[in-house]
Amino acid sequence: VGQDEVDVVACVQTCCVVLVPGMGDEIQAIKAGIMEVADLFVINKADRDGADQVERELEAMKSLAPARPWDPPVLRTVAQQGGGVAELLVAVREHGAWLRAHGGLARKARERARLRFDALLAEAVLRQARAQAGPARIEAAIQAIASRTLDPYTAVAGILGEA
Repeated sequence: VGQDEVDVVACVQTCCVVLVPGMGDEIQAIKAGIMEVADLFVINKADRDGADQVERELEAMKSLAPARPWDPPVLRTVAQQGGGVAELLVAVREHGAWLRAHGGLARKARERARLRFDALLAEAVLRQARAQAGPARIEAAIQAIASRTLDPYTAVAGILGEA
């Protein structure tokens, strides 16, 4: 799981990881971090061959993962036909109730505030640094990085006056 996925997870109350049998999703689920970010696992197109295998693999991975206060359920849906959707909505509501009861909503709100603050701060610092350095100096740094005569870290330090 990359930084983008972590940022997305911080912005939602309930993260549903949706897997589809036969699409290689079972391999994707094994990737580091997927078990930690999921609040619910959903096997969509559960009427396809391989749904049982995906469920077994998910349950096995859950059993090997460190214990968590919320145990993400594994649900099955056939979304195009509406199958399992009502159960999925119930599970989302149950997770929301659990978050409210255990202070999770406040934690997630704080994380969203931190992410937004960090993004705004980064934008402001970037604008200020670009304005102070001027377009010619910025372009020279970009050209030096592109031609590999300067590494990006040294270029940034130079623009910020730290070099």
